[in-house]
Amino acid sequence: MNVRALASALAVASVSAALLASPAMAEPAKPDVPHEVFAPNGTIKRVEVDPDDLPKVSKSLVAAPSRLKEVEINGPSANRIDLVFLGDGYTAAQQTEYGTEIDAAWAEMVQREPYKSYRKLFNVWRIEIDSPQSGVSGDPTADVQVDSPLASTFWCGGTERLLCVDTVKSWEYARALVPGADQVLVQANSTKYGGAGYGGSDLGTFSRNPSSREVVLHELGHSQGDLADEYDYGGPDQYPGATEPGAANVTIDNTGGKWGVWLGEATPDGGVIGAFEGGSYSRLGIWRPSANSLMRNLGQDFGLVNREKLVQSFYTQTDPVDSASTPSGGTHNASQSLTLTTLDVPLAVKWQVDNVAVPAWDGKKTLTPADFATTGKTNFALKATVTDETAMVRNTIYKPELTQTLTWTVGQNTSTNPNAVFEKTSDWGTGFEANVTVTAGSTALTSWTVEFDVPAGYSILSTWDANRTRTNNHYTFTNKSYNGAVDPGESVVFGLGGVTGNFPGITNCKINGNPCS
Repeated sequence: MNVRALASALAVASVSAALLASPAMAEPAKPDVPHEVFAPNGTIKRVEVDPDDLPKVSKSLVAAPSRLKEVEINGPSANRIDLVFLGDGYTAAQQTEYGTEIDAAWAEMVQREPYKSYRKLFNVWRIEIDSPQSGVSGDPTADVQVDSPLASTFWCGGTERLLCVDTVKSWEYARALVPGADQVLVQANSTKYGGAGYGGSDLGTFSRNPSSREVVLHELGHSQGDLADEYDYGGPDQYPGATEPGAANVTIDNTGGKWGVWLGEATPDGGVIGAFEGGSYSRLGIWRPSANSLMRNLGQDFGLVNREKLVQSFYTQTDPVDSASTPSGGTHNASQSLTLTTLDVPLAVKWQVDNVAVPAWDGKKTLTPADFATTGKTNFALKATVTDETAMVRNTIYKPELTQTLTWTVGQNTSTNPNAVFEKTSDWGTGFEANVTVTAGSTALTSWTVEFDVPAGYSILSTWDANRTRTNNHYTFTNKSYNGAVDPGESVVFGLGGVTGNFPGITNCKINGNPCS
């Protein structure tokens, strides 16, 4: 669960209580907040915005009604990346239009790798927020003011196409309805081109202008892949760092050894992977993997190095396996099938028995009792290794993130089902009585149902310690409130009486759907 966004935004807004209490002391200057601003021609630049110039929702504006809608849900939030879209400046009457915009934005995003191959790792939500006014501030001119729930504003810090929002309020709306939100993207109700990326906040903004969707992809490169900007302006001409940058896509090594596994390979953003000088806001002394990429200019693809790091990052938030029918680390009974539920992406599944590979089981996500019987063993250690072997990842240091190992102790089949035994206790020629003994198997019962047929011409007229229903000659008996719980191996008894006498016995007996012995 990502909390950096709230922490970052709150840090910007905080003021030392001690300084407020001491008028004799001058308040220190608050640090400027870095933003990225995007031009229609695809170029990107960094700007520093005075925190006092950042938009804040008016205190007089009450919280707007909001609703959560599903865009695409692919699995449990605990093992998916929760991407949340917020709409700002949309009135209640415009929410259908907003939904259409977000559907189109997501559909376009997943045409770009690696999101195309890995869309199933995402749960995508949109939150409708009813704005008292339509539109956002700064559109079309700087003097336009709109009261919207997230305070979306063009001309942020004096830069026309820099689209800022109240980040604290944005995260409040997102987490109120999606507590596990990992990434927030705010769409402003404006066709004016613009957007913004907030450094370290996992939040980005974009407008309804279709070209603004490129902003979203670039910002996801930062927030999800920890990728550096690859453009070479906005900073000192000579890269000032003396140590190797942490980002995967920039290096101070002019050979490009950092991404050596990709050198010379054709890259989807054009050309081949090499070492191209310029990046991370400096023109000299730092190198990037390709001549151009989405981390350098909008309208490009992610390069091979960028894709690899994004995929690795996806797997820091998800595991290949959602669940196993018997949890890993437990004891599995060989009389039952063992099933893995996995992500909906191509995965390699390999099995070992007592640390010896079983090639015949490769690729299986379910092992049956018949599979276990082929081992010839009654007790053994079982291991499953589930791996994404995608060609997008070559770097060996990333491989562990794409692999999950699960283990079990498999025991011999000692499981027993519950049983029911019919016993006639008396018969006087014109009627009969009988007992039915219900015995739990190796698992405790919380309730039981016994059913059977009696021969034509015979009827059951009375029952004790059970409830009775009848369909023709088929009778069903269920437990009373006081005798449904039966511990393993223990028994309860119910009785019945019927006509006529000389009763020959029952047929087709079942207990809880299983045959009686």
